[in-house]
Amino acid sequence: MIILLIVILLNRNKIEREASLREFLLEKYQGLLIDYLYGNTSPDDFRPIASNSFRRQVLIDQMIDLAVNLKGDEEKKLLKLYKQLGLDKDSVKRAYDYRWHKKIKGFRSLLL
Repeated sequence: MIILLIVILLNRNKIEREASLREFLLEKYQGLLIDYLYGNTSPDDFRPIASNSFRRQVLIDQMIDLAVNLKGDEEKKLLKLYKQLGLDKDSVKRAYDYRWHKKIKGFRSLLL
């Protein structure tokens, strides 16, 4: 019983840390993407982000949220960045996942 309690507490702690990290990264990536679209940030600034699968997925989610409100040149610029970083390959892998909710996220990100 004690072992089960310890496992539950450790798992809960891990989930809370991931949620807080995700919130932090969403804000950071939103600013970075806006600087890229309207400022002087280069695609090379996104390379460290693209090295970790968790961070890549957070970046994809942020790009999807941002792409909803974009039109014209900014939308093309965002799509170009998406392909330069190889995020489209992650979305295809996700679309072939056996879990339906992962497939939906993969398809949704491919529509970017």
